[in-house]
Amino acid sequence: MDSNDTADPIEDIPIISQGSDNPVHCPICSESFSCDKSFFKHKMTHSSDYRVYDMERNSRTFKVHVRIYTCDICEKVFRSLTTYEKHRKVRHTKEGYICPRCGKIFKDVKYMRIHMRTHSGERPYECNMCEKTFTRSIILRQHMQTHQKIGSHKCEFCAKSYKRMEDLQRHYEVH
Repeated sequence: MDSNDTADPIEDIPIISQGSDNPVHCPICSESFSCDKSFFKHKMTHSSDYRVYDMERNSRTFKVHVRIYTCDICEKVFRSLTTYEKHRKVRHTKEGYICPRCGKIFKDVKYMRIHMRTHSGERPYECNMCEKTFTRSIILRQHMQTHQKIGSHKCEFCAKSYKRMEDLQRHYEVH
């Protein structure tokens, strides 16, 4: 082996053939195994594709080996292959969720569904004071501020108050 080569510490873990009376112990996490085959599979969990967590159940602490998937582009870590693959498709390609009516592309299916309301005319959020309807709940919440008698955003320098924070911020330019 070249002096520049680095040895894989996982490969260096010996597999010692022992009977079930003498279990094999992992030198990294101390977990014990009754057969070589189980230990061989276990030692792979100590590679960089796994994380080891301490878990407590019934007053007993034990180690849990969780497979992780790391994006080679942005290094974000995922615990599920499905989530990792969706991330790669949506964040690192031009693919995404395509509106079937106009072709607009969305990174998240949730935003595409909201967008679809512009085509269907669906406005599921209704003001209980004036019966106006809205496509998104945040827009309804902003609208509800127009029904307030007194503004909840008060100026700290004078007695004026405003229903919307944007209006108070504009007022602060006067002071």
